[in-house]
Amino acid sequence: MCYCAVFMCFLTLQSYKKRGIIIILKAVWFVNTKPQGEIMNKIRLGIIGCGNMGAQHLGSFDALKDVLKVTVTCDLSSERAERTKEVLNADEFATDYTKILDKVDAVLVALPHTLHYPVGKFFIENGKHVLMEKPLCNNEKECLDLTRLAEEYNVKLMTAYPVRFLPEVVKLKEYMDSGLIGEVYQMTAYTDH
Repeated sequence: MCYCAVFMCFLTLQSYKKRGIIIILKAVWFVNTKPQGEIMNKIRLGIIGCGNMGAQHLGSFDALKDVLKVTVTCDLSSERAERTKEVLNADEFATDYTKILDKVDAVLVALPHTLHYPVGKFFIENGKHVLMEKPLCNNEKECLDLTRLAEEYNVKLMTAYPVRFLPEVVKLKEYMDSGLIGEVYQMTAYTDH
């Protein structure tokens, strides 16, 4: 008997540009495994939204080829979906995300913010793991509902927010937790990317 495919964080290796350098971020994957821990098969990923935000992730997929296969790309623009399919060597492209359920274990949702909730809800209710581009949803009620649904359907839901894994941010958190920089009561961050 196989365990369910579960992913805690979308990217095992994610390129992140900051001040002209590429920082490799690491995260955690749990893939389909046998009880003895043998890897059975790759996670079948669908890319939902092939516009500007979806394109931000394109460079990361090659580093994940041992654990992940982009099986389908989806966008309202068939030209964008097909172009992304070609770039990622995906199996196929689609213009209707409701028609790809049998082709994916998980999805990356990179759509306009107003679509995050209904699209995320659709995939969660159909037993698919969801990585949602920022923000998770447009309001607290929608965020709480998606979180509740993910627990109910026993799938993983995560917001694509890799900044917390940057070495600088990890080190700052260590300083804060240790008390080295005193009590922090306000913090502001600015990036120029």
